[in-house]
Amino acid sequence: MKLRLAISLFCLAICAGAVWATDTPPADEAAIRTSVGPAIANVFAALKAHDWAQMRRDFAPEMLENLSKKQLAVTFDEVEKKLGRYASNSFARIERNDKWVLVYHTVNFASGDMLLQFTFKANDPTWKVAGLILRPVEKPPAK
Repeated sequence: MKLRLAISLFCLAICAGAVWATDTPPADEAAIRTSVGPAIANVFAALKAHDWAQMRRDFAPEMLENLSKKQLAVTFDEVEKKLGRYASNSFARIERNDKWVLVYHTVNFASGDMLLQFTFKANDPTWKVAGLILRPVEKPPAK
């Protein structure tokens, strides 16, 4: 329950007012991955090192205003209490519309996986992280 609450608060603080992408296919997935790659790599390097100041380096202004180093530490500490240390990540997919680009990575912890959604403004040439949502990995429907 605490994990759900922490993740919910984390999502609310970051993504207030965000408009979610539709199923519009990305215009050029390779170009998007190249553009957002440095920011995503920085977030994962910071997660591994527990360096919350480093993680915030590639945040958009609204993220910097709404998500402190302390809030990051508390949130990821709660996740690691439940799932263990961060181990690795892998690209999952991209969704895009005219306003937002959502890049999903599966995040592997010692005893479980989560899905991390990175939100970027589609018209921001700096590709700063405008939102982060950590949620359970979606399981395919049972047959």
